[in-house]
Amino acid sequence: MIDAQQQINAAQNGDHDAFVSLIKDRTDKLHRVARHYVRESKDAEDIVQDALVKAYESPQTLQQAEAFESWLTRIVVNRALNHLEKSKRIHLSEDPQAQEPLVVNDIDQTLDLERALASLNPKLRQLLFLKYKKDLTQQQIAHLLDMPLGTVKTQLRKGLEHLRNEMAQDFLERDLDTLRLQLRQQAEHQFAVSPDYDLIVNDYQENTMRGTGKGEAGFLWVKTGSDDAVSATLSRDGNLLDYAISWASLDNETRISEEELKQQAEQFLEDHYPGALRDFPYCEMEWMEGMFGYTRQQKAMGLPLPETGCLIMVHPSGRVVGFRYLGTVPGPALPTMIAPEEEQMACMKANFLLHVEYCVLDKAVYTDGDDQVHLVYAPRSRGLIYTASSQEEVPTAYRAEAVPSDPRTLDEWPGEFPPARSLEEWISVDNDQFQLVQDENIGSNTKLMVWKQQNEERPAKNDRSWKAYWADQMEGTVKARVDSQTGQLIDFVSHGKPDQLAPLTWDRDACIEVAMDYVRGLAAEMLPYLKLLTEETDDEDRLEIIRFGVYVQDVSVRDECYQLAVDRSNGRVKSLMSPSIRPEQLKKLETVPSFDYQTAILRWTAQAKLRLQWERMHNARPEEAPYELVYRMIGSEHERTPEVLDAHTGKLYENTFY
Repeated sequence: MIDAQQQINAAQNGDHDAFVSLIKDRTDKLHRVARHYVRESKDAEDIVQDALVKAYESPQTLQQAEAFESWLTRIVVNRALNHLEKSKRIHLSEDPQAQEPLVVNDIDQTLDLERALASLNPKLRQLLFLKYKKDLTQQQIAHLLDMPLGTVKTQLRKGLEHLRNEMAQDFLERDLDTLRLQLRQQAEHQFAVSPDYDLIVNDYQENTMRGTGKGEAGFLWVKTGSDDAVSATLSRDGNLLDYAISWASLDNETRISEEELKQQAEQFLEDHYPGALRDFPYCEMEWMEGMFGYTRQQKAMGLPLPETGCLIMVHPSGRVVGFRYLGTVPGPALPTMIAPEEEQMACMKANFLLHVEYCVLDKAVYTDGDDQVHLVYAPRSRGLIYTASSQEEVPTAYRAEAVPSDPRTLDEWPGEFPPARSLEEWISVDNDQFQLVQDENIGSNTKLMVWKQQNEERPAKNDRSWKAYWADQMEGTVKARVDSQTGQLIDFVSHGKPDQLAPLTWDRDACIEVAMDYVRGLAAEMLPYLKLLTEETDDEDRLEIIRFGVYVQDVSVRDECYQLAVDRSNGRVKSLMSPSIRPEQLKKLETVPSFDYQTAILRWTAQAKLRLQWERMHNARPEEAPYELVYRMIGSEHERTPEVLDAHTGKLYENTFY
């Protein structure tokens, strides 16, 4: 490594032999990079030679010796893109002295030109025809048409401007098709996509959620007659951003050690981003749902910067099955002072706010969870965060407390119980129009049922965007979870495109009556524990959202409710979500904590500590720094975000995910 750095430094100082020695072993790789962009080997050779000359002439553009290889690769990529740009360029001259006819050799460009000419008015088309097809000078045209020379010049300029605008749009569309094809071929080559996989998604978006300002191309291949799939997202310049493959077929393969899994992840990262192990020095490894998760991130002050670097998921067999690239960010501004941890903890205690509620401690969500209902003390937000340089609380995602809009439980509301209905009637499935395509057990007492609307006149889809793909997967589909023993409906969702022109004739009160009808018919035993929550309307989807929260003697059960979406144009229920808790569990609950509020705060803080870390500030204004150094409260046992404190045992439960 020292010798290589010395060679790079020597090359930067003009040592020709050092430069030749550095590129000698890299030429083949650079040639392969160039071939990702151009078809002809000769063009690739020219691009590489041009790039090497550029690199030799401008060594001062290399900021860090360690980044030599990625710097050189980037020059090759830029030269390749320049080559593609030049190969598609066509010139329309306004120069009065220019006598060259307008000639295009590419058949697509010829068609573009003809379409652009046809869009002109007859007089402008005649002027351009005489100038560029008959090769007449402007003075000859003026004499022939008996027009002032100034008028001829003005009209020619106007016609050329129109042609440029028309052809630029055609070039843009064709360039995009070419770029998409190149990125698709690159992805298929990189991931050895088999010919028996069909291309389902072939998408390109200029403006993406990443906010990089660069376009992204997304692809999805699905194996014929199978659920096996490969998806990849590449940036406009060919860098891998996302990658995922189906991994069920890998479960029977031999497992390898964690050290070998780490090596596989690092090799994958270096193959796609040379130097990334150096750029992202922070490393974290953990098992995630049976996969080996390998995270690399940037560091500042020795602490990782969230939402940087990448995440790689490796199957126990050693196959990389998932990749997500987040990239680099400028180093954050360092604080001038950091408050002592003891002072921050004291401040947190003084400002700590808790309330009593019930919580189902799901084993998948809470450390040491038991899937039972507990009376707990809970904070108003998910984790307490304070700036490291002051005692100011950082705004976070507050957990909005459910607020009943009516103090009565549903068994106190007037109304009759609906007549018995079949499963298909509850979910509005007509067996003459829908076909049951899936019926399988997904748990000990639960099964998933899926219906698909039959429509033989459905047109073939030419739109291969991700949006169209997901719409196609969901449109005309009804999914329901059903109790496999009783056949009772648990929840469902009906996917269909709403009629945006239909009048909204159902007001909120009418929608509430529809929702009440469902709850009475499907969950009569839950009525004494349900209260109508504050209203919530989804104007974009033309739906009225009705929620009935679960309460035991005015104490709410965390995140447990019936939620129904009612179409305001026809009064049909489009979706139903049910609580996981059952009436027999609610009957046994105690509503009085074993210790008071102040004791709860002391027990909470005794089982917690503070961690200094960088926090990404998503609500920061453009002129503000996107990162803030903060103290975050974490549990002492698992070092995760504390969520609730058992109001009887005093045990602190942490979130398993963050």
